[in-house]
Amino acid sequence: MWRTRLLFKTTRRAFFYKNRGAKGEAKPDFYQMLGVDRDATDQDIKKAYFEKAKTHHPDVAGQDSSSEFNFEQISEAYQTLKDPKRRKMYNLTGLSSDEQGEDFISFREEAKKARKRSNKQANEMFKDYVKLFKYEQSFFEGYLSQKPEAVNMKGDPCKKEFDYEPNVAQNIVVDFKELEGVMKRNDPNDLFLTRRVIYDRQILCPDCDGKLHQKNTEIGYCDTCQGKGTIIGGSGSTVKLYKCTECLGSGKIIPNPCYTCDAKGHIQKHTKLSVKIPAGVLSGEYMRIKNKGNILPDGSYGDLFIQVNIMNVPENLEIRGYDIISTHKVPVGKAVVGGEEYFDTLYGVVSSRLPPQHGPNKRFELEGHGLPIPNSNGQKGKHIFNIEYEMP
Repeated sequence: MWRTRLLFKTTRRAFFYKNRGAKGEAKPDFYQMLGVDRDATDQDIKKAYFEKAKTHHPDVAGQDSSSEFNFEQISEAYQTLKDPKRRKMYNLTGLSSDEQGEDFISFREEAKKARKRSNKQANEMFKDYVKLFKYEQSFFEGYLSQKPEAVNMKGDPCKKEFDYEPNVAQNIVVDFKELEGVMKRNDPNDLFLTRRVIYDRQILCPDCDGKLHQKNTEIGYCDTCQGKGTIIGGSGSTVKLYKCTECLGSGKIIPNPCYTCDAKGHIQKHTKLSVKIPAGVLSGEYMRIKNKGNILPDGSYGDLFIQVNIMNVPENLEIRGYDIISTHKVPVGKAVVGGEEYFDTLYGVVSSRLPPQHGPNKRFELEGHGLPIPNSNGQKGKHIFNIEYEMP
């Protein structure tokens, strides 16, 4: 209940001071007092104050009541507008620096104690405030349910920023002769070509372990909005909830951000990795290496995808899947009667018996002499020979 009274007191004074002074007279605008625009820079405000002070100081003007504003009022305006936080609060509520100190600082201290006892949200507190004033709920209903007004912000400063994809893609170019050399070893346990990949990836910040703040420090509550993420503003009977510009609506701030990752929770690392490329890899095919990509919000890592492109494939060879296709010329006499014939394969010269009457445009297949099939316990494709007659 004390919170309702406190909010009632603070909000009532904010609305009152927005339009009236403490004695009920119309309260002049601070910007008008100093003779500057509302978008004036800090330097403009300081310069205007010194100009006004020269003519309104009691030692110069005396007690001349004809002056539009007295020196005390001008000083109050300057004290409020020179401080960015107080100026921001003044623009929202119309409260001067003294009024902000009286109401909002006491509210801050009480709110810190109240956080341990309750998680009551600002809009629920506002409903109690409405009941105290005996207004109809429907009158404020729209304001209580509306989203806080946007103020051109990026997002919660206490959340890790992830503006990248979880997976990383790289390309590797392999010469066919390199793969052919691996296949000619004909070692089922060593049918791989080792290559080094160099790439950049996002990893967990080693200094803050992804917590965004320096070691031995903690994330704190925002004093500007009392940890609620919103600021109450408006004038007269108009009430609005503004997203807090200090904590970007999160209710939390990082007093001691990690300088290594700039409070992002991750850093870029230049990574060098040795990968094994299967001898039977197909051109354009992707290899997936797990957990070697970018870090994710839950602390896990994406994957590294490597696309392999094969170059310098001999013109007399055609790769179709894991099969190799080439042309083989046979003397006419041997083609008619058949006999032993020698064939050039990726694994060297292989002898095989050619059946008789093996005419032109026919195919002869050698099983197990094509490309190695990955993850198949040593199986290989076929080498298919298109037979042509060799005339004497």
